[in-house]
Amino acid sequence: MAYTQSDLDRIEAAIATGTLRITHNGKTTEFRSLNEMIRVRDLIKGELASGTTTPARQHYAPSFDRGYQ
Repeated sequence: MAYTQSDLDRIEAAIATGTLRITHNGKTTEFRSLNEMIRVRDLIKGELASGTTTPARQHYAPSFDRGYQ
């Protein structure tokens, strides 16, 4: 998801007031705890600072060995 500075401002304001529910564009998000809100805020801050909105993809190349010589 692409986060914006207004998303960060909104969640920081909610944390400051102790509100666990945020409404934006008719959609409501209710957090379970203040700790969860802080984790989401840190995630948004990290994505805004790095300029990326999606995590880096990891590729794996499996190898198989039947044990034959």
